[in-house]
Amino acid sequence: MRYVPPYTMLSKWMDRYVVADTTRLSLLYDDVLDVLKGFLREIPVNDDWYKAEYPAVADYLGRMPAETPQSHFQKHGYFEGRRPFAAGWRDLTDPVPFAQLKTRLRIIPTRGRLRVDIERDDFVAIVKSMLLAIPIDQSWYRTRYPEAAKAVDNETFLSVAHHYAEQGYFEGRLPFDIPVDADWYVSRYGHVRIGLERGVAKSAQDHFIRLGYNEGCRPTPP
Repeated sequence: MRYVPPYTMLSKWMDRYVVADTTRLSLLYDDVLDVLKGFLREIPVNDDWYKAEYPAVADYLGRMPAETPQSHFQKHGYFEGRRPFAAGWRDLTDPVPFAQLKTRLRIIPTRGRLRVDIERDDFVAIVKSMLLAIPIDQSWYRTRYPEAAKAVDNETFLSVAHHYAEQGYFEGRLPFDIPVDADWYVSRYGHVRIGLERGVAKSAQDHFIRLGYNEGCRPTPP
């Protein structure tokens, strides 16, 4: 399922872990990894290249039929320093190496668990680094968000991808059109059905793009 975790939900999550009277966050290390995995889900993996480049992974996948190069990269490969594709593949941007991100985390052993102490702005900067590797449907993004297209054309941002990573994501914009399971969506979220009846949105898809995504609604069953 194509779904980038919305910033509204990420922001609420960070709010729960702010150290009193500071701008610092105290997070479980495993929770930080889970946040990163949410963004890794949308980074493509060149299956054949990945298996050829990492024979040990290919052997593992051969023994674990439920796993794929994509799932391995998301769960393990990225954190082991593996790349999802060769340089230049489809003109995509490599995700920033985890080893580089990890240097920005102050990891503290606490009662048998690892915690991360980090400034909120520094954590947001890590998120921005991850966002740069998410492929953007540039045509759709420019059409859907004409003010973003104007900012790129005026060279306020280097590219559509930079607009999304630096501003668009934090404004609740989507990087691409996300299909919505209309029947499930309407039955799952009662307020959507009411909104459609009242003309708040033209369709389940329209509701999700303009409202539901930032409300934390999912487009399809998890």
